[in-house]
Amino acid sequence: MLHYQIVGSGPLIVCLHGFLENSNIWRTIDWDKLGLQALLIDLPGHGKSSFSPIKDIPCLSYPVNEVLKVLNKLEIKEYNIIGHSLGGYISLELKNIDPRCKKNILLNSNYWADDKEKKKDRIRVADIVFKSKSLFLKQAIPSLFSNPKKNENAIISLLDLASNYSSESMAYFSLAMRNRVDHSKNIDSDDFIIQGNKDPILNKKKLDDCLKLFGNRLYIEEHSGHMTLYENPSFIENTIKKILLD
Repeated sequence: MLHYQIVGSGPLIVCLHGFLENSNIWRTIDWDKLGLQALLIDLPGHGKSSFSPIKDIPCLSYPVNEVLKVLNKLEIKEYNIIGHSLGGYISLELKNIDPRCKKNILLNSNYWADDKEKKKDRIRVADIVFKSKSLFLKQAIPSLFSNPKKNENAIISLLDLASNYSSESMAYFSLAMRNRVDHSKNIDSDDFIIQGNKDPILNKKKLDDCLKLFGNRLYIEEHSGHMTLYENPSFIENTIKKILLD
């Protein structure tokens, strides 16, 4: 069973963190102030959750099924969900198969499949974490922030956290993200995106595609990169309030 925390009170929102993170990233949000109860889950191989995939081929069905086990254990009848990066890929899968899942917020995440170059990069990451995990982390994590110097403490904390993760779990999730499917045909009016304008994964073409598909359900924070949770948590709080409570 995955490790989880429950904070705040009110309507339930399930929170799924990103690659190399853990559920504590959601502590940047004041859930009590928002009036929401947040179920913060450590994904397999992250935080305090163990890593024991059944299938040999890396896929998102593994974390999806593990999250469902938590929801079923807690006898959740209905929930909204927010996923950061990798967590957003998983939230898309959950919303597609679980009728209890209502509104879905993709935070610094997306609905499309990897292109050829990104697929190659995922394989490179899966290889390098066995050869030089420390070097990979020191290069990858600071690049997620629009202003690494300003967020030095957060970067140090994330580096310390990720250094304890196994190369096996890192490689697995890199390849699972590579193998994910395109969800553009599954997007509906209950899907939303919160995105940082300086996020390296969001180029002009992708932004235009998002605007066409999401319209006014796309919220852009102008100054943050891939880690809007750290760079401007109040923007996320205000946007969640608009989406779920107003």
